[in-house]
Amino acid sequence: MPEISVIIPVYNAEKYIARCLDSLIQQTFRDIEVICIDDGSPDNCPQILDDYANKDSRIRVIHQQNAGAGPARNKGLEVAAGKYIMFCDSDDWYEQTMCEFMRDTIEKYNVALVGTHAIFHAETRTQTKRVGSIGVIPQGLYKLNDFSMLALDGSMCNKIFRKSILEQFQIRIPDLKYVEDYAFIKMFQIAAHKAMNGNASVYYSPANLYNYNLNNVSLIGKLKENPELYGDKYFDSIRTYEHIFYFLQRHNLWEENQKLFKFAYLTFIRYNWIDLPASLRPRYLEVIRDFVKSSQITNWDGLYNNWMMKQIVQGRDSTASRAISLWLYLCPKLFRLYGYLTIYRKLFVH
Repeated sequence: MPEISVIIPVYNAEKYIARCLDSLIQQTFRDIEVICIDDGSPDNCPQILDDYANKDSRIRVIHQQNAGAGPARNKGLEVAAGKYIMFCDSDDWYEQTMCEFMRDTIEKYNVALVGTHAIFHAETRTQTKRVGSIGVIPQGLYKLNDFSMLALDGSMCNKIFRKSILEQFQIRIPDLKYVEDYAFIKMFQIAAHKAMNGNASVYYSPANLYNYNLNNVSLIGKLKENPELYGDKYFDSIRTYEHIFYFLQRHNLWEENQKLFKFAYLTFIRYNWIDLPASLRPRYLEVIRDFVKSSQITNWDGLYNNWMMKQIVQGRDSTASRAISLWLYLCPKLFRLYGYLTIYRKLFVH
């Protein structure tokens, strides 16, 4: 049985897939299997994958009809034999020591998940150029709380997961067009917290080991240019919390995590609102309204929160819009005022 299973969904990536697979074949840690899911790719990827599998027995190829990245990854999870799970996108690649570092780190700290920073690359006509990196939270061990729930980035590809927890809680990737990886990671965080008896379950490292290829215009950029065309994908971002909610219900985890869920959901609503075009806001509120009604959540922990959600549920969209916008305007000022009061009390109140 391999120590690590690396899962790669492949679709229309003939320009990049060789670089991706070469980076895995050349890993310093050899005890891995590479599971490539050909998701009905119409280009030369199926043949390229089969050629690599013939050269290296650690590469497994599964051909299927096109179903999307989430179902393709789930197919990989079904057949994965490794103790740990990692993911890679077919147009990205690993640094040569990534598997070794991730495996050593998850065992060293005895956690359920390890995340790292990553490097962004942009293509020009002649080269792939490094343009930046992502580092969301500082190095260290983390328990499940408000900060780690929101701050841990939503990418699956710069992380390693303990497979026993995926199996224990039957965690799979939701069939969403957008941010399905975010829902997967949040469900895993909650499950890991339970499985690790409340101890630190996540370690985050500043090592830059994963390489993102920015070969497409970002979804946010597309959304702003043509919101009606890409809006359905954007609504999936708020639907991720529906999947998290029903996951909590299925595994009897709601009571102990409802406060955290409500905080994260409300925060997600408000900060997504900033970039959401006005033409999409009624539909966005409708998605929220449908979920709140079906979930039967009535208490949102706070007078203002309860009032805002009541406006949404009752279809008072203009009032709800103003409530969200007012919160976004006042919140930074309130945090600043709280800081001033804290300093005042420390200096002058005894």
